[in-house]
Amino acid sequence: MRLEENKLISGRYELIRRLGYGGYSEVWLAEDKQIEKKVVIKFYAAGSGLDNDGKNMFKDEFVKMFELNHTNLLKPVFFDITEDTPFLILPYCANGSCKNKIGNMSEDEIWQFIKDVSSGLSYLHSREQPIIHQDIKPDNILIDENGNYLISDFGISTRARATLRKSVDMKQSTGTLAYMAPERFSQQRDAIMASDIWSLGATIYELMEGDVPYSDQGGLLQKGGADFKGFYNEDYSKQLQNVVLACLNQEPWDRPKAEDLYEYACFALDGKLNKIVIKLPSEKEKKPSLFKFKKKHALITAAILLIVAGGILLYIFKPEPKPIEPIPAVVSAYPIIIDSIDIANLDEDSLVYTEYGEDIYSINSMFLKPRITYKYGNPDKDTVVLNIKWFLNDKMYPEPTKSGYSYSDTIFKKSINPDSVTVQSFTAYLTSWGSAEAGSWDAGTARLEIWYNDTCLKTKSFEIHKGEVPKHLEELPDMIETPTF
Repeated sequence: MRLEENKLISGRYELIRRLGYGGYSEVWLAEDKQIEKKVVIKFYAAGSGLDNDGKNMFKDEFVKMFELNHTNLLKPVFFDITEDTPFLILPYCANGSCKNKIGNMSEDEIWQFIKDVSSGLSYLHSREQPIIHQDIKPDNILIDENGNYLISDFGISTRARATLRKSVDMKQSTGTLAYMAPERFSQQRDAIMASDIWSLGATIYELMEGDVPYSDQGGLLQKGGADFKGFYNEDYSKQLQNVVLACLNQEPWDRPKAEDLYEYACFALDGKLNKIVIKLPSEKEKKPSLFKFKKKHALITAAILLIVAGGILLYIFKPEPKPIEPIPAVVSAYPIIIDSIDIANLDEDSLVYTEYGEDIYSINSMFLKPRITYKYGNPDKDTVVLNIKWFLNDKMYPEPTKSGYSYSDTIFKKSINPDSVTVQSFTAYLTSWGSAEAGSWDAGTARLEIWYNDTCLKTKSFEIHKGEVPKHLEELPDMIETPTF
């Protein structure tokens, strides 16, 4: 099924523009012509469609979804199938998702976020057959006109997701890697309720700090022994930090339940932070003094003292310790782990026209030059072919245009010490893309996506401005030529 602007769906919904897409779904803004109101349509397997068994299964899935009813769930209002493609009609939230609030939320706002989302998750988890969301992240938490946070994209079972992945020949696991709990990378990969809590913890951390806690590889890095990034923003209380740490615990059974998080948020919003007491696994109990034992425990005390004395003698006469074996590097499912992307605008001589940053300025020519920092993942891959996708104002085309483009680029790994693959960072400059034609560029929000096979490794959004370049940028000297591979 081909989706495009102005297309009429089921004789009622006119597509306006695409809002986003994932591995097996596309989300569009549309207008309901009968009531003249904007809605959102989520299409599943639009490119391939489903066979009769798949369509019947989806009907059963969505019947169950319509039975769900909670204040903090974005509940669909209509379901249908057109051209073998199932779709849902959802309310349109003009305030967008929490992705727009990353790194820009007060503590009270984050506690309200925790309260709303944990309330919705508690409802899903407490069903007779618990519903695991499997993909909690900022993009899937929308904000309604009253400022309430709503969980979207819920209620689709693992079986249905597997059917969708097969229909579009998609091999990637359900969920977004950066928000996937460590147990999702084990032999038993099925999501559990605690997996949603880890994803929520990663989301809260990102809202606080502006970045995810374990790079784009999420719980895979944590499972491999990577260190937690820590907290840098001093605007948040120790209680809030401890809530995040508890959610991100590597062991599922040590994480709080959704109802616990709801209770913590209620305490915080009532000004009772002191009631939030979270005992993290790393905190050890203070041991009682041996001298406080009662006389009836004298024999036990004597035994303990003998053991301690024996331990001291063993320590004195112990052999020389063996060298500590280095901790093996984390092996990623992907050949490289991209830490960051920066964009600059080059002039016609391939010199940086303005510095790498969040804003790109252009008067006439525009050659966008991506720079990435990355670490090595899978050591077996010496050559990495990446697919680079450019978007402008959420539009992307398969041929070179001012609105978007897609092409391949290659990274050749350098020879390094294999023990340092997750420690040593590298910088690479990808192929430029653009046009020297004056006036050929539109201003707006641009986005770069870097893909490896069927997985998006990293995205970067930035603003393109046309017209005068700010004074502080005019004074920049020409920077060095950007190297290629």
